[in-house]
Amino acid sequence: MRSFQLREVTSLDDLPEPSEAVLEFIEAWKAARQGRLVPRKQDFDPSLVPKLLPHLWLYHYDEATDVFVCRLAGERINQAWGYPIAGKRSDQIFGRADNAAIVQIWWRILGAPLLHYGKEERLSGNALYAAERIVAPLADAAGRRNFMLGLSLYALGGEIKYPPPMILEQACHILCRHL
Repeated sequence: MRSFQLREVTSLDDLPEPSEAVLEFIEAWKAARQGRLVPRKQDFDPSLVPKLLPHLWLYHYDEATDVFVCRLAGERINQAWGYPIAGKRSDQIFGRADNAAIVQIWWRILGAPLLHYGKEERLSGNALYAAERIVAPLADAAGRRNFMLGLSLYALGGEIKYPPPMILEQACHILCRHL
């Protein structure tokens, strides 16, 4: 697996030209914090971002099976994958190699905690789309950080730059304490 050195930023102003949708997502995530470093899943209010719902996804880490499972995927997410992904394990969705890279990032997001932002990301096995995405941690009711909430804005079809950038080549992290 290829190792990446992700750029860490300390302000939203340092993100490389985030879309209005990404900024809206971050504001909704911050509103759910209610004084906590990481908001609880139950406190994130999707009604604050109705236009983003088709682009949202949620994974939960299941300790019993030691895998991330997709709990929710908006219609644009399902369209990008070509099938409904809710209820599927991350390794079933991403494939073995991409899953290892993605789960490594997710553990860093949960552990630090931090937000992951990427522009023009793509999975290594998929040259059909690029995406701008933001991924944020959520905690369960007991405060355990075990949910990944994300927004993926896919550029489906159209002209793709070749070779398309690999996942993470233009990604950065921002620690939750900086927000």
